[in-house]
Amino acid sequence: MRPVRDGGSATLLAMPLYDFHCRACGTVFEARAAIGELAPCESCGSADVERLLSGFAGPFTIAPRGAAAKRSDDSRRTREQQRQERSQQRRGALESG
Repeated sequence: MRPVRDGGSATLLAMPLYDFHCRACGTVFEARAAIGELAPCESCGSADVERLLSGFAGPFTIAPRGAAAKRSDDSRRTREQQRQERSQQRRGALESG
C-alpha cells in the first residue's frame, strides 16, 4: 500500500500486485494495478497485456533461528528421550507382570 495525500489527511490506497504477460513482446512482469485495470508493459510500453493467474502466499510459519533453534532442538531431543524411557519402562512392567 502506498500513502496518498488528499486535503491534508493521509490515507492508504490499496493497489494489488498482479502478474502480467505482454502479448507484444512476451515479457512477464509484476505491476500494481487497480482492480479491473491492466498495467502497460514495463519493457515495450504496449497496452496489449493479459493478467496471469497466480497462486497467493498462504499462511506459513517462521521457524526459529540461531540460539532459539538450538534451544528448540535441544528441548525436542529431551522430550524424545523421556518418551523412549517411559516406553521402555512400560514394556519392562508388562514383561515382568
